[in-house]
Amino acid sequence: MNVTVSVPAAPVVDVKAIGPEGPTGPQGPQGPPGATGATGATGPPGATGPQGATGPAPTSPFVITSGAAAQIPLTVKAAAGQTADLFDILASDGVTKLFGFGPPASPLRQMIFNGSNLLIGGTSPSDFWEPLLRLYSSGYNMTTTFKQGSAMEIDCGGAAVVFANDSGSNQPIKFNLGGAAQIPIQVTAAASQTADLLQLLASGGAVLVKVNAAGVVFPVQAPTASAPAYVKGGVYFDTTLNKLRVGGATAWETVTSS
Repeated sequence: MNVTVSVPAAPVVDVKAIGPEGPTGPQGPQGPPGATGATGATGPPGATGPQGATGPAPTSPFVITSGAAAQIPLTVKAAAGQTADLFDILASDGVTKLFGFGPPASPLRQMIFNGSNLLIGGTSPSDFWEPLLRLYSSGYNMTTTFKQGSAMEIDCGGAAVVFANDSGSNQPIKFNLGGAAQIPIQVTAAASQTADLLQLLASGGAVLVKVNAAGVVFPVQAPTASAPAYVKGGVYFDTTLNKLRVGGATAWETVTSS
């Protein structure tokens, strides 16, 4: 069997010459951003800028201002059975106490100055014999106590206690007694006392009058040639005569035994 296939003839293409390029069209929309590039090397530091203006002067970190004249700006209330100080001011080391208010231990109230106590109390009639004021110097181991019953007690810890009046006619020490039965001055000897109980000294330090450990009184002593100036009623011991002399009506008179 014979099959006949008809193939159409190839189309004829008319090729023209390429014309000139047309004008550029409008810009299309912006595409998405590209990936971030690597960080560049750090550049050299810039020059130092000019100094700024001086700031305001420092102020206290904590200030309490009372809102009215009748207000108490700060109140510290102790806990029941308070044993620690109520208030302390410490040195820069955080340990050394410069000033403080101790606990309200009955019957005394105390303030603390650089480790030493100033006790002020008491609070009831039963505190009659308690210290009203006690000053203590730890450096000199000296305590001065003011209290009712014995107005002032001084424990000098072996150091000298000096009452001085720089100028004027006022007495450095003056006792005004509150009753006829009071003893203004009392000196108590130590056990087995050997030193004098009392000495009255001249300005140069020489002993004028003394009371020894046994209570024997030693008046002014001088030889006849340099006897003290006559004083009516006065007494001195003449070391030339080895006798007491008293100020008589007009001159020194020697006390003799009969």
